[in-house]
Amino acid sequence: MKLFWYSLTCIFFFINFSLCQKDISDIKGVDAPHGDPTKLPNLCSDCHFGYNDPNATATINDKCLSCHNGVSAQAVETHRNISCVTCHNPHHQEQQRTYGSSYSKLVRTMINGNPVKLLDSTGQNSFADGDDAYDGICEVCHTTTAHHRKDGSGTAHHDGEDCTSCHPH
Repeated sequence: MKLFWYSLTCIFFFINFSLCQKDISDIKGVDAPHGDPTKLPNLCSDCHFGYNDPNATATINDKCLSCHNGVSAQAVETHRNISCVTCHNPHHQEQQRTYGSSYSKLVRTMINGNPVKLLDSTGQNSFADGDDAYDGICEVCHTTTAHHRKDGSGTAHHDGEDCTSCHPH
């Protein structure tokens, strides 16, 4: 019986792994860079099958950081131990699809129930532009910071500038 389940598991893994090896750049729903076979040679399996090892255990952040290490892709840091997928959708460029942003960085359009608009790194609709909408990626979660709080309180601080130039992501 154990051999049966092992065989069934292997067949299931092989079928799914094989399907994800094909070029999915024409499939609606997977946007670049993650749908680009020149950047992720194994496409789906690079993330969904534990580094091509079905028994590997890894957190979402481990999987993201395995590429976002400064070698394979831009290096990033996790933000206060929050899961990467809280703010980023690894499959869709939601900002681009919704607002036409060319600076979308796979950022979601809703985070923790708050609308987010990220159209550029600086200026209007950037990280924290200081307007009354409080829909910048930095503004939608901050509650205890001195600046750019989601409730509008806090003092002005480099409004419309690139927050990541001082605050690493």
